[in-house]
Amino acid sequence: MVEKLSEIVLRYRIIFLIFILLGTIFFGYFMLNIEIKTDYDDQIPRGHPFMEIHKKYKDKLGGSHMVMVMLKVKDGNIFNIPTLKKIKYIQEYLDSLPGVNHYQVISLASTKVKQVSVTPGGGLLFNAIMPDVPKNKIEIDELKRKVHANDTVYGPLVSYDDKCALITANFIEGKFDYDLIFKKVNQLLEKMSDENTEMYAGGEPMLTGWILHYRWENVAILLLTIGVMLLLLFLYFRNISGMAIPMISAALSAIWGLGFCGICRYSLDPLILVVPLLITARAISHSVQMNERFFELYHEYKDKKRACILCIQSIFPPGLLGIITDAGGVLVIAVAPIPLLQKLALFCSFWILSIVVTVMILNPILFYYFPIPKNIAKIVRPEKQGLLLRKTLSGFVNLSLKKNAYIVVITATVILIGSGIIIISFLNIGDIHPGSPILWPDSEYNVAIKNINENFPGTDQLFFIVEGTKPGIIRMAETQQKILEAQIFMEQSPYVALTQSIADYSPNVNRLIHAGDPKWLVVPEDPLMMGSAMNIVVSGASTGDFDRLMSRDHKDANIVIWCKDHRGETIRQVVKRAREWIEVSKNYERIKFRLASGYLGLLAAVNEVVASAQAQNLVLILLVVIITTSFCYWSFVSALMILFPLTLANFLTMVVMVMQKISLNINTIPVTSIGIGVGVDYAIYTLTRICEEFQIHRDLNKAIPIAIRTTGKAVFFTATTLVGDVIFWYFFSSIRFQAEMGLLLALLMLSLIHISEPTRPLYISYAV
Repeated sequence: MVEKLSEIVLRYRIIFLIFILLGTIFFGYFMLNIEIKTDYDDQIPRGHPFMEIHKKYKDKLGGSHMVMVMLKVKDGNIFNIPTLKKIKYIQEYLDSLPGVNHYQVISLASTKVKQVSVTPGGGLLFNAIMPDVPKNKIEIDELKRKVHANDTVYGPLVSYDDKCALITANFIEGKFDYDLIFKKVNQLLEKMSDENTEMYAGGEPMLTGWILHYRWENVAILLLTIGVMLLLLFLYFRNISGMAIPMISAALSAIWGLGFCGICRYSLDPLILVVPLLITARAISHSVQMNERFFELYHEYKDKKRACILCIQSIFPPGLLGIITDAGGVLVIAVAPIPLLQKLALFCSFWILSIVVTVMILNPILFYYFPIPKNIAKIVRPEKQGLLLRKTLSGFVNLSLKKNAYIVVITATVILIGSGIIIISFLNIGDIHPGSPILWPDSEYNVAIKNINENFPGTDQLFFIVEGTKPGIIRMAETQQKILEAQIFMEQSPYVALTQSIADYSPNVNRLIHAGDPKWLVVPEDPLMMGSAMNIVVSGASTGDFDRLMSRDHKDANIVIWCKDHRGETIRQVVKRAREWIEVSKNYERIKFRLASGYLGLLAAVNEVVASAQAQNLVLILLVVIITTSFCYWSFVSALMILFPLTLANFLTMVVMVMQKISLNINTIPVTSIGIGVGVDYAIYTLTRICEEFQIHRDLNKAIPIAIRTTGKAVFFTATTLVGDVIFWYFFSSIRFQAEMGLLLALLMLSLIHISEPTRPLYISYAV
């Protein structure tokens, strides 16, 4: 069948060229639809219980798109007229931004931040704590007294040392533009900063804004790496064909893959721009293998057409096997119910499959039309290769034969077991850094997060939802007492900094009713007194004042939990404790406690999905490898031979993640999965060449050295080329995640260079 295909390709090469050209024009047109942006909705896992709660209550009790702006004075405190005017201006500025939830812009200057006061006639009023900026020292001192007496302000909105003020604004999901909000908030920070005032901004919209801010830097690094690929190809082959043909194939496969992405109306997340680089390198890898084989065959037969036909017959079967295995391995990423990963899996699988056309079919046709290089003998004859390359390949040969092979296999097995133990013990799911691990510790965003966390309960909030059985249930004394008990239970966790709910208000009113006696700082037990207290709270509020804490029909409520950070372990422990409370209170009929909403609620769901998806992905990828390679070689042993180095390389990569403190998250899953596919190509090409040479020489001691010095040489080149490319991300990217992924992939490629080489003649004899 392959013989017929090779003859058809060469016989009808013009038709194939026209078909490929038309396909490239078609996909090139749709490639123009692609946007480089972060789609927040794509990162939310579907079907997770937390997501159902989030969707149900995000419009009622608040979503996860919160911007936090902190003002900090260097000398003195915030209680002076110029600084208070700034706080007022920031409040109004954020409230004017498009997409903001006007009911959820909160600060000392917000009319929604209330203070209970006693009237001369003995009544109680709920008024804004700072309706206007104080005009003199007396008014300033009065404001300061009110702040220090109000637990909902002192700590959450004004720092305990009086040097910082926090202004928060929640944005409506799908109603705002990240770039615009990022730009506007940064303009605000610049305007409000002076020699005595420092300004900081954090929150999910600002983090996403910073990622998008660096997108063109990422494109520049991507173009730089492609340029380096071109240079290395020229230095390796030293001829036009060897340099141009792989780049043409890689460019066409990229157009087909990105065009398919455009047809599907998918956007490219800046964080996964390393993935297109990997697939481009995949196309180059297959093309280099075809170049090497064509040069060998032409050098042997001196007949261009025959060399093209024999090249297809030699390279097409292992190449097709590698491509199908790669595509299947990437497609299984879609098992994670996260739209970003599902879209990535679909378009990357198509991109990889396009290599069949843009490399396996196109390259032999290009070989036929390109001039024959004059330096073929130097490329294919080992004795004419450079000293360093000869020594390196000879070292691989020595490690792959006789006693050395057994030593390598035993050592690799021990390393595999040891790395597995390390992974189980230390690999982290979710973030492991207090700030954002996506950016460097000294980035403006992480510096801002550090300062906000040092002065306030934190930037990371989880919403613990309270569902009532009927409207008005939240106003009842028993209900609020249960909510307070839940808050006390959660605050006993060392991972929780503070909690807040509607139940925090009635005790303050109760205390004022009883002449300010602290012993009455409790939820009123008497239903009449409780009703009076809540009437005072509610009647003193404007529309939307308590939307973040209680639904307007008083049926549902929200316990805002400030966590000390958003590390994976912190989120797991807080969620675990919340689930313990749900179990303890499950028999309480009036209300039910439900998890979860808010930014940390979403992260908790993502972390749980990632934890299960990673294990599923690894099992499914290895299963795809076993099925495809066993079917192709008709040997289960051959599948195990390919499986072993891939598993080892993947485990070593995860060990490096542990050492570098890189966590497993939604962004690392596709990179590690696609990295495994690169190793599949190396192993399949090497094993196939050994089988081919074994059929000629009937001696593994001859077949293995030949395979390593020919196919192994191409593997060595493509792996080192990819290392040289991705390492640029580590040195030049302002996004820490991409930099560390570049380093991680470089180490993965280095490990695969030798791990994918054959190491046990006995096993190979079974396979061939």
